[in-house]
Amino acid sequence: MSINAIIYTGVGYLGTKSIKRDTIYGTNLTWMPGEVQMVPSSVANQMCHLHPDVYCLSESQKWERFVNGEQVVEPVVKPAEFIHGSFVSDQAHKLRVELRNFPRKESVEQHELVKTLGLTLSSTDLRADMESTVVEAYTKYLLDNPEKAQALWAAQQQPAGDQ
Repeated sequence: MSINAIIYTGVGYLGTKSIKRDTIYGTNLTWMPGEVQMVPSSVANQMCHLHPDVYCLSESQKWERFVNGEQVVEPVVKPAEFIHGSFVSDQAHKLRVELRNFPRKESVEQHELVKTLGLTLSSTDLRADMESTVVEAYTKYLLDNPEKAQALWAAQQQPAGDQ
């Protein structure tokens, strides 16, 4: 019996779009600026070689990118934008998990963020499209309002009894 393993590599997004979705390589993953997603290594290498201005290979302590075909390794720098982006990414992931755990599509339509963000969802939309609409709008809201994201982050840092 043979075991086929897929090896994953971290791929960082270097661009400036608030949300970048991969539709070229078939991963259908989304990134925010500075965010790292795990991608099959064979795909990760293609992404970074062919689009060095958009993607870079990433490990926990270094970024690797390709300049004129040469691999360049740099220490990770986490500016405020990266930390903010990482927090927003975590919040988007938590929201996506929450929405996926709802028992019915109608529950997504009734989520408090739908009203807060002024979203209009149609009952004819696919559930996955509804979830993506809510998560992308929430992500954009937090990225566009760093003071709101900072307040949310600060609230989450307090022990449960102090909130």
